[in-house]
Amino acid sequence: MLACPECARPFDTGRCECRRDWTETGGVPDLYVASSPNDAASAVRAWFEEHPQDPWRPEEDAASLAASGRRDPLLAELDELPARARVVDLGCGCGRAACFLALAGREVLGLDLAMTGLLRAEVFRRRAELATVSFARANLLRPPVQPGVVDVVLLVDVLEHVADAAAAVAAAARCLAPEGRLVLRVATPWAPDPGPEGRPPLWGGHLPEAVLGWLGDAGLTLRRSAPGIGAFSRAGPVLQPGPVPGALARWLQQARWGLGGGPPSIVYVAGR
Repeated sequence: MLACPECARPFDTGRCECRRDWTETGGVPDLYVASSPNDAASAVRAWFEEHPQDPWRPEEDAASLAASGRRDPLLAELDELPARARVVDLGCGCGRAACFLALAGREVLGLDLAMTGLLRAEVFRRRAELATVSFARANLLRPPVQPGVVDVVLLVDVLEHVADAAAAVAAAARCLAPEGRLVLRVATPWAPDPGPEGRPPLWGGHLPEAVLGWLGDAGLTLRRSAPGIGAFSRAGPVLQPGPVPGALARWLQQARWGLGGGPPSIVYVAGR
């Protein structure tokens, strides 16, 4: 799945066909390409380099990861994906979700802009002998992924830290195979400030209407959300398509949340 972010050709060595030389640290390629001369991600990267999220403990192994992953409702559902599935985790942090999904032999690529978490992910990957997961440092707006080949792209707890969320969703959509799915978990305005370290740069929650707008601009359609973003939505497995609520039902649900407090985050699954 890995491709040069400059020329999009398949990439498996330190030098690409476009004659660009890429560096590597601790077994993790650095394929970061800035989006603009004044890349807004630099402050976010600096914060996460100092505050890696959910780091590994020395005693953790594949068995403990399997047990903890199944306790996470979203990861437990994603574990229903076929063993042949190709998965990209954009904003993978220390690689917990990527490593968990690789336990069943799925081909998984974890990408993040902060090398600190990626190096910890790579240490665990080697310790657990996970052969089908790999990591690289990358710009999520220019992911080093072959276009149109990925079965599932994850953007979990990421859009809260991105200056241009619409561009991030569009970049993720370009990676998807025709029947692929984009899985988002997005903080809402009712989410508490994250973590004891304080608020990262750019942090902020998003309403469902904003997320639906980004999906539509990227050519994607909502398949299901959890909790439901409509007043009469029924619960169900997020990876199974369900009825999409209309504008009135969404407005009623948002009004209800505005009065009584809404969920801290919402999972959205979308496809073409």
